[in-house]
Amino acid sequence: MKYRLLLLCLPVGFSFTQKRLSTSTHNKMAFNAPKTILISSIISTAMHHFAFPIPPLLPIAFNVALPAALTSGQFHAIASASEQKQTATPTRKSALVPFFLLASFLSILATTITQFLLSPTPSPVISHALLASYIGGSLNFAIACKKKIEYATMAKFAVADCAVMGLYLSVLDLKNIDSGGFPPPPPPPQPQQQLSALSTTLSIVAMSTTILKLVHSLPDTFLTTLQVFLLTTIPTLLPKRPAAPYKQSSDHFMKFFYSLLGFSLPLQAISLQPFVHVSAILSLHLLFTLSCAQLLFKGTKSFEIRLAANAAVGGAATACQMAASSGRFNLVTPAFLVGSAGYMVGNVVGRSWLRFFL
Repeated sequence: MKYRLLLLCLPVGFSFTQKRLSTSTHNKMAFNAPKTILISSIISTAMHHFAFPIPPLLPIAFNVALPAALTSGQFHAIASASEQKQTATPTRKSALVPFFLLASFLSILATTITQFLLSPTPSPVISHALLASYIGGSLNFAIACKKKIEYATMAKFAVADCAVMGLYLSVLDLKNIDSGGFPPPPPPPQPQQQLSALSTTLSIVAMSTTILKLVHSLPDTFLTTLQVFLLTTIPTLLPKRPAAPYKQSSDHFMKFFYSLLGFSLPLQAISLQPFVHVSAILSLHLLFTLSCAQLLFKGTKSFEIRLAANAAVGGAATACQMAASSGRFNLVTPAFLVGSAGYMVGNVVGRSWLRFFL
């Protein structure tokens, strides 16, 4: 039990340490992931001890909370793109594409090396699901695991992935702390604005879910592409809205997502192997990314490669937050676009990689 607590406490401690180094509130999701998972897992352990039944929560996490965070991120990206016309130099929407392709290649390379180094312990099926999520975000993990991996195993790797990812995203942002000068956080939105953002986001998620049910017989990979297309296109058809409420909405839904993951896995069910597997992949990816940022790219390009790595491993929502909280509002929309594209192609790449190992 002690080492199980330590597995989750290490990234929590690192997140608190980094939070003290910065006076800004940037990258809250990196702070919240391991902390929220740990608290929820402890509560889940107590509920199991008293034989309190807990229903399967992963479907809600991946079918409601995560898509809602993606939709809120799109609203935030649209609003930030509108604000950048007055506050920042316009940037091509394809500015991050080369860096994202590099980050995706590094995901393939890190996953392949880990599979060979740890073989035969990690199943290629698990590795391909993780790879799919490291080219777009966790939404791909659920699709890749569907009908291939049992619920308990999926929960273990989902928790390990998000807990370690909090540490990964924090390290990506360490260089921003050294540079100083974060922009002040925007004033908190009014309660009615927050309520409007939450209700609008959930309505879009419900609409996309209904459409997906009508075409459920189509291949899972196509359904993922259709889902991301709906979640990111519908907000563009609506009137422009303020960015702050949807940034908060994205934060709330991501925290809800992490809470559901923690409730899905009590402490007694946590095992070491998923953490070793995920840590190996993300450590290699981080090493390759920071090496490229230091050796191949200088100045703003160094930030862009790290932002692209965030979009690949963390997904569109975390990448948007990293760009906005660092004052690079001109990169919010490009970060969201490449992150959303990763959702659409991640499972295709993951399945192609799996065919190579089977």
